Amino acid sequence: MLRPVDGMDCHLLGNCRKHVTLLPNDVPMNPDTLSIVIPTFNRNDKLANLIRSYRSFLPDSARILLIDDCSPTPIAETLQAEGLIPDNRITITRNVVNFGLAANIIECFKQCSTEWMWLMSDDDAVSRESYTQITKVLQDVSQDCIFVNFSSSLYARDHAYYTTGVTELLNQLDSVNAFRNLLFMSTGCYRVQTFRNSIRFGYQYAYSLAPHLAMLFTSMTDRKAYFSPEKIIDQGYPENGWSAVNFQMIKGALLELPLPWTDQLFTHFATILSNDYNDDETYFKRILLGSAMNPGKYEVFLFKTIIARNPYRKLSPIKRAKRLLFLFILQNPRFIFLYKLLRKDLPNIKTNKDHLYRHHRI
Repeated sequence: MLRPVDGMDCHLLGNCRKHVTLLPNDVPMNPDTLSIVIPTFNRNDKLANLIRSYRSFLPDSARILLIDDCSPTPIAETLQAEGLIPDNRITITRNVVNFGLAANIIECFKQCSTEWMWLMSDDDAVSRESYTQITKVLQDVSQDCIFVNFSSSLYARDHAYYTTGVTELLNQLDSVNAFRNLLFMSTGCYRVQTFRNSIRFGYQYAYSLAPHLAMLFTSMTDRKAYFSPEKIIDQGYPENGWSAVNFQMIKGALLELPLPWTDQLFTHFATILSNDYNDDETYFKRILLGSAMNPGKYEVFLFKTIIARNPYRKLSPIKRAKRLLFLFILQNPRFIFLYKLLRKDLPNIKTNKDHLYRHHRI
């Protein structure tokens, strides 16, 4: 049993491991150097399948840390019932209350005790080849590298390269998908100790739903990040814990970070963020359905906030006219029939406020 830390109930299902120093590049990597760390909430069956897969190929010296965000049925109970624990490779800690997605990601940085952390979503499958690729890359990166980003189905690189400092890191984002690949948790490995001083920024900007990026950007200073062409994973599609409407409202918080902004850098990154956007109708429809087809001032506020948070998005005259139409309908619900005429597939919602945005867990 681990001693409770920072309001945690900690249950050790394996041995306690101490901090491990990264070995020189010419020495084979000790697997103790890397932990797979998975923040999770109420996805017990999916996680059990994931752990079952890991157990089939991970070496005995591998490390898996599961951080259970106070799931209704404790993760440990499910894994034990499935015969997946005890296992010396697996450690589980459980939050005494539900911290939410963002704060649970921060817990990963606080609780990981190995040199490197592979921050992994609980709905992304990993292969034996992926684990081998990662350990090799981490063995070869330079000693002043604190972050490694791999390719994925979202974004593929044709060569490897380093960036130094946050300005160079942000400037190398050449597309929306490059940003999404950075946001995608499971493509990143972090040299954990170097992020300790930036945990406060993770908490301060947790409402961005990207605390790992807030900590990354504020940790870079003159440090290096390595971008690998190796594809290690396909993107998962989370079923809970994420709201597209909410993210569009708050992603602009990343622009509030205390970084060495220049006009060029700010405009570049703000444009990337603004273009990480489907279209107005996607969010209008979600908001409309979320209000049970009865929008009020709150729904108008949501839509206006999404627009305001994407100021660098260029619109054609037709798209600008559609935006005004969507806003008009939200402000004047009696004209919803106009949209129904255009969209025959729109469901006939009769229930009260839907969960699509009002009750998402963040």
